[in-house]
Amino acid sequence: MRKPILLLALLFPWLFPSICYAGPFGLEAGMSRAEVVQRIGKSSIVKEYPDSIFFNSAPQRSEYFDEYQCGFDHNDKLASIHASSAPLATKESGEDLRGEFDDLKSALSDKYGKALYVVGSRTSGVKWEDSVGNYSPFLESVWDGSGDLEKSLHISKIDLKIIAWDKTHGFIGLDYQFKTSITDPL
Repeated sequence: MRKPILLLALLFPWLFPSICYAGPFGLEAGMSRAEVVQRIGKSSIVKEYPDSIFFNSAPQRSEYFDEYQCGFDHNDKLASIHASSAPLATKESGEDLRGEFDDLKSALSDKYGKALYVVGSRTSGVKWEDSVGNYSPFLESVWDGSGDLEKSLHISKIDLKIIAWDKTHGFIGLDYQFKTSITDPL
């Protein structure tokens, strides 16, 4: 009985590579536009442009995000993913969204390692009211793509941010940028 289970465990990555090694939201660097649409589904397309497609879903959805923008390079290969939430209600200081940010940052750190830098800590002096309307991040964490998992998924940068929409609303954005060519040196 152990041999069949062991054999299945060893063969699983080769039988189902897209399940085992799927990148962010179930998409992979360098996928063609057609492959992305096929994986997500045409019915999920919200807007389509020559260099990007907006979807209301993803193969591996996150409860935090309502829209997924897939950006394509000049060869029509997946070069970036931007996930964003709908506007979220918060107290005037943005504290409600700070907890959401901390949860996401922790999950990303568990997966990709410590962030390269974090902007907007409680002691940094960044204030919600100063961020309202100018679309600069109230909070931001950036990973530089140097971790082993990031390299294996061809991720060059991860950027998590909270943007102040107005005094009582903000939204969460999460960007993944891929190497424009998966043959580029990591």
